[in-house]
Amino acid sequence: GVRILRYRPGLLHAKTITIDGQVALIGSSNLDLRSFDLNYESNLLLSDAGLTGAIAARQAQYIAGSDRVGLAHVDADRVIHAFPDLAGGTAECPRGCTHDEPDCGLDDYVTAQGVDPARLASLRRLLASMRDEG
Repeated sequence: GVRILRYRPGLLHAKTITIDGQVALIGSSNLDLRSFDLNYESNLLLSDAGLTGAIAARQAQYIAGSDRVGLAHVDADRVIHAFPDLAGGTAECPRGCTHDEPDCGLDDYVTAQGVDPARLASLRRLLASMRDEG
């Protein structure tokens, strides 16, 4: 899984990774081709438990000063509209539909429009994770 955090005190531009308390990566690179191919940025790979521990302690301080950002902060209608192949089917849903109940109009819409059922399953997983976070 992934956690996304927002650092409360302000902008934090640290690019560090610690792995298993033994390995750390520090650098200026973003994880994209531009950083690696065009910008000549670099990273330093450290294999040292002491340095990795110090970096992990600093990361823990950053995390302690951060708030989690997740789907609970996103309006469900915006999530649905990110699935344009399904958004039109919400008109047939009953008022207050969570899109995970038996009388949800999306099931019939998917069948009638030939939309891949996996798309609806994906939407439902996202909406369920939003409810779980809230």
